[in-house]
Amino acid sequence: EGALDVLERTAALNRRRAATGEAPFRLGIGIHSGPAMLGNVGAAERLEYTAIGDAINTASRLEGLTKDQPYQLLLSVVTRERLGDAWSDDLVPVGALTLRGRRQPLVAFSLRRTRWEPTPDETEREAARPDEEPEPVA
Repeated sequence: EGALDVLERTAALNRRRAATGEAPFRLGIGIHSGPAMLGNVGAAERLEYTAIGDAINTASRLEGLTKDQPYQLLLSVVTRERLGDAWSDDLVPVGALTLRGRRQPLVAFSLRRTRWEPTPDETEREAARPDEEPEPVA
């Protein structure tokens, strides 16, 4: 629910920005479930609160893939399974995605309501770009 709140607030901000002719912000969120270590890391003079672990790396990789997806939120099959029936009417399968640093693809899902709808201005800019070969997702 926190991720949806962030996306709703960003959408409201983008509506205000559009009214003044400013470009919208595009935000991506990746969610994965699993063990992680949380805490202060570093020396006494320079402590930093951080999260470390495979679940954190996987969520970060999913977030990175939102740039190439029509959805602003990607969640792993592990998180999907933990949701049970929650949001099942809104869930859409995205497919098996290749994450950098992983040998096996990861099945991902999203929520229909997080689909990114480009503004007419963005659509025009995209159409004006020369055809490019997409880079493989690694």
